[in-house]
Amino acid sequence: MDTKKLTNEQIALIAKEYNLEPDLAKAVLIVETGPSLTGFLDSGKLKILFEGHIMYQKLKNLYGKGAADDAHKKYPEIVYPTWTKEFYLGGEGEWRRLKEASKLHERLAKESTSWGLPQIMGFNYNQVGCSSVQEMINRMEKSNMDQLELFFEFIEKQRIMDHLRNHDWEKFTRVYNGPGQVAVYSQKLENTYNNLKGKV
Repeated sequence: MDTKKLTNEQIALIAKEYNLEPDLAKAVLIVETGPSLTGFLDSGKLKILFEGHIMYQKLKNLYGKGAADDAHKKYPEIVYPTWTKEFYLGGEGEWRRLKEASKLHERLAKESTSWGLPQIMGFNYNQVGCSSVQEMINRMEKSNMDQLELFFEFIEKQRIMDHLRNHDWEKFTRVYNGPGQVAVYSQKLENTYNNLKGKV
């Protein structure tokens, strides 16, 4: 396991693979994953965020609404019908939440969690060429570089790489971040790119 932070050289390497400016690759990485340039906690575990509203939907789809509602009543901090950040613990605390959710259904719990540097939701494992959520996790656990590759594979799969290459910030963020805060994210991406220009 290589938990060292990503270097400019590594970012430039992946940028070349996808025909991107290195400054642009680092800008989108920072905006969408944060400035730490690592997907690992100090303990060596992957950074994760467990989403109880996704767990509710997954349980509902598999077992029916009644079962999902029962789980919500028994485990209100782990399974809930609508998104809230009220129960986020962050860091190692998210692993404790995942452990509790895994007692209900391990695969669904992992699919209801966002993973590593790119914070790709577990249920999107097939969007990065993996046959299961566990395969995606195993790949991320190898290194930050593996996580970086998955991040750009995900962008490519979303068919928005050209928006990035063309500096069409709004079109890119509309797909990647959703329609909610397009102006905010696109401006942040543009500003970050301009600040990094010629520095990677």
